[in-house]
Amino acid sequence: MPTAILLPPEILDLFAATANSNDLANLRLTNKTMNNAATRPFGLARLTNRRFIISPFSLKGLVELTAHPVLGRCLKSVSVGTYRINAEFKGCPEGSEDTQYDAAHHAAVTQSRFEKADLHIQLLIEALTNLKAHGGRVVLRLFDDVVEDRFLRSENPPRRNGRLDGHLVRHVHRRAYGFGELYGDLNLSIVGSRQPKLTLEALGIAMHSSGCSGDGLLFDFGRGHGEATPIAWDSGFNQVVRLLVHSDHTLMPAIDLVVKLCSDPAELQGPWHDSLMVLRSDRSMLLVNHSIMTIGMASGSTPNIYLFPYGDFTNTPHSGSENIVLRRCDVDMVIQQHWFPAHVRALRRLELLDVHIFGHDGTAEGGIVDFWTALRDTLKLEILVLGGLTFEYAARSLRVVGVVTLRGPEIDARLKDLIAVTGVWMRDSTAHAGTLMLE
Repeated sequence: MPTAILLPPEILDLFAATANSNDLANLRLTNKTMNNAATRPFGLARLTNRRFIISPFSLKGLVELTAHPVLGRCLKSVSVGTYRINAEFKGCPEGSEDTQYDAAHHAAVTQSRFEKADLHIQLLIEALTNLKAHGGRVVLRLFDDVVEDRFLRSENPPRRNGRLDGHLVRHVHRRAYGFGELYGDLNLSIVGSRQPKLTLEALGIAMHSSGCSGDGLLFDFGRGHGEATPIAWDSGFNQVVRLLVHSDHTLMPAIDLVVKLCSDPAELQGPWHDSLMVLRSDRSMLLVNHSIMTIGMASGSTPNIYLFPYGDFTNTPHSGSENIVLRRCDVDMVIQQHWFPAHVRALRRLELLDVHIFGHDGTAEGGIVDFWTALRDTLKLEILVLGGLTFEYAARSLRVVGVVTLRGPEIDARLKDLIAVTGVWMRDSTAHAGTLMLE
């Protein structure tokens, strides 16, 4: 009687390639033949981006995964959590009536002994050595295990909520492999705290010892409500400067840096979930949902580059980049007076998409015209992409609708036209709000 095991390998591979991830997990348990066919598709479907925490169980799992000859090659990113149980819980006596205290005590002792013996570093070195042997390109990430989700009073209240500036607040646990084994049902927002320095130090030592710097570093952090800067930095994040950035503020070769605030969009809604800074070793930069504004103009609604939100790394966005993309950003006169000149030597491609440009009172006509003029005369661009711009100057606003990509001589010609059209519109004192179409 024919069975699936007698089918040609090509058919088994096709069968595995069309199965969903749950079926793939079951297929791997069927027999050796189906396991061989389903393992790689299973890894690509379920194991490409994995989170781990600082615990023996979690990091041993990371080592086992990276050592696997097939599944280890499926990894595209490895994330390590920043949270630690507060030291005060190490001294809590066991056997108390409060089960939360018992659980916190056990987690604190386990985590503390593990780190004090540098076992977490040893396991990270072993895991990165395995990844290096596979020859793949893996992004290394730090992530906050807890972030804030905020709801308006009119919305359905979340569980475990508090009140903050008229909002209901829920602390969202971002689960990782081994989370339940160490923390159980603990509320980390009460018994734990963010310690990015400790995780970064361990990861930095492991990168150096293993010779595996990864394909980039991604910092996926939460932001406390009302913080003046996106991340409550201690010296931990700034240590990356010594690891990844040259003295001229450029990134080391083959390194990309991503800072994401503050969580996966599927987990968190709000103004911070899609703030993104990407610095690449090819001297390109992407800023999404940021501000480039003087302190007096800063509203605090987005991470403001001029308030040094990334510690010493703030110097890096000010260094010369060849390719810059600003998307959903707020800027003011600073961008043409200081930021453009800082990039003039290197910048060759600039994309301004859904950018809101603010001016100071009394500079309406000159402000918009000066902006176009700075693009034309200050920068030596080869490619300019404009789309969805909004200018606000002296209680007047001008929306630039559409997207246009300009190359070479087209840039000067189009900017000359924009200067002329904008000047005519702004001299019309009856025009308080207008729209300019980009063809």
